[in-house]
Amino acid sequence: MGREIMRNLKKLALELEKNPESFSKQRLLEQIESAKQNAQAYSFAVALNFVMETTFGKKAFSLDYSKKDLLEGLYNLGYFYSVRNKDSIAHIIASLGTDIADGESSVYKTTLKLMFLRMMTAFEMGLEEETKEYYKKLLNFEKKVPKDFAFDYYNALGLVSAQLFDNKTSYKYYKKALNYANNKLRKAITQMNIADLYYANGEYEKSVKVLEKLNVPDYPSFVGYSETGKLKNYLIREDLHSASVAVDKLEKLNSHKPNNWTDYWYSYVFLGHYYIKIGNSAKAKNLLKQLKQYPDYDNSKYVQGESLVLEAAIKSSGGKKIEGLRKSVEAYNLLKNYRTASPHLWDLVKNLQNSAIEIFEDLIEELSKADDYTAGHTMRVAQLSFMIGKNLDLSRPQLFNLAMGAMLHDYGKLIIPSKVLNKPAELSDKEMDSIKKHPIFGSSYLQHLDFPKEIVNIVKYHHERFDGTGYPEGLTKNQIPLIVQIVAAADVFDALTTDRPYRKALSFKKAREYMRKEGYNIASKEIITKLLKLTEEDLFKKKDVEFKSICVPIIEEILQK
Repeated sequence: MGREIMRNLKKLALELEKNPESFSKQRLLEQIESAKQNAQAYSFAVALNFVMETTFGKKAFSLDYSKKDLLEGLYNLGYFYSVRNKDSIAHIIASLGTDIADGESSVYKTTLKLMFLRMMTAFEMGLEEETKEYYKKLLNFEKKVPKDFAFDYYNALGLVSAQLFDNKTSYKYYKKALNYANNKLRKAITQMNIADLYYANGEYEKSVKVLEKLNVPDYPSFVGYSETGKLKNYLIREDLHSASVAVDKLEKLNSHKPNNWTDYWYSYVFLGHYYIKIGNSAKAKNLLKQLKQYPDYDNSKYVQGESLVLEAAIKSSGGKKIEGLRKSVEAYNLLKNYRTASPHLWDLVKNLQNSAIEIFEDLIEELSKADDYTAGHTMRVAQLSFMIGKNLDLSRPQLFNLAMGAMLHDYGKLIIPSKVLNKPAELSDKEMDSIKKHPIFGSSYLQHLDFPKEIVNIVKYHHERFDGTGYPEGLTKNQIPLIVQIVAAADVFDALTTDRPYRKALSFKKAREYMRKEGYNIASKEIITKLLKLTEEDLFKKKDVEFKSICVPIIEEILQK
């Protein structure tokens, strides 16, 4: 009877999360009445009733229950959602529980479990600071952890410390978890986590040995995790024959869509990388599409990050190296706090970085042959723009787009004759019109090469002005993207402080005076303030630089672990 009531309550819990507007309160009331003779079912029903109002805004029924009933129910309800990959709602419930239980000693074990659930759901959602907060809180309870909860406790601490702290601590907690692993299921869980840690540290042979010796229970989730673990090790070692064996097992498992293989998305990542390696990009694209349909995709930074790694690999395999590198930067921005972020990301980044540098070097060399001043100017503008961007605390993806766009902002000047670019006298109207076409030509050419939109926009709009007096479209204020405004300001400053055939360079002091007076017509006050600070404090030293001496350090800084 109790099991049937629990099944019905769990069905209602799923219905409430999926369609709160059409949720039947009457059916919940019926189950509450049936659950009164079963303590576990009743506490679950109490929690569901409570969450119905606090989270979904539907008025709760007035029930008679203790704080212990509510807290135990909240833990069980939150755990129920979490094992079904509904981390966002599980995290809300765990947060409600920890807030209610704060300082409550009479429900010590339940309080501990709620803290554990809050840490793990925050961890799954990429909430680093909250994860660390509850990790440290849980450490304070180590000497009081009940034996029947010790395995979950230590295994969770191992997972979190591996990602956010250090590997030695993680090994220590995994070993403690094994001491409390009183059945083969628990031993398999911890051994798979240890194998993953070996993989993250580049100890691939150790990782594979652990997985191949693993006594895996014949459950879909264990088969899925172990075969995915093997697959990613085989891929990094370029052992495609062994990888194909793991792929066959995973494809067979995924075709049945078993209910208890909830982390199927994890296999999709590495199946996608396998298909790229064997030249089946269509299959990889389909897996990426399915990854993005994962129910909690929007709430999981890790899933989003791994999806971007796969997308970067797909772009790269299709010849779109710059777009691939940009996607890998976005992936890094999401995965940077995960210490065990998969080595395949760094392997991909290294290859893409080298390819991207070659592409940029060819473009800059072409520009240098046409007009040496313009080539040197673009490098200095890139350097100053990057410094301004860092001072504005731009994200790594934004810094990548900014630096790459700044390096190529004047690429369109290739179409303008050198005698016009370097004419010592005043330009005619016709000559000025031809110069004003360079943003359109440059952006069109880079767009044809499949450069990211953000980089193309810098090339197209770097002569737009904050006051609307620029070209080619006369954009104004916030119509001009922030990174475009940065390049526009850096472009003007470098032009002012460089000798040209028609005038001598201004000193930094005079150029700063000009920017202090006119700069706010070029870009936002915030950008001009940062530029003035960098140039006034001599943090930016104007000098001619070779392409590699500016491009390589910038890319390496953006992508450093």
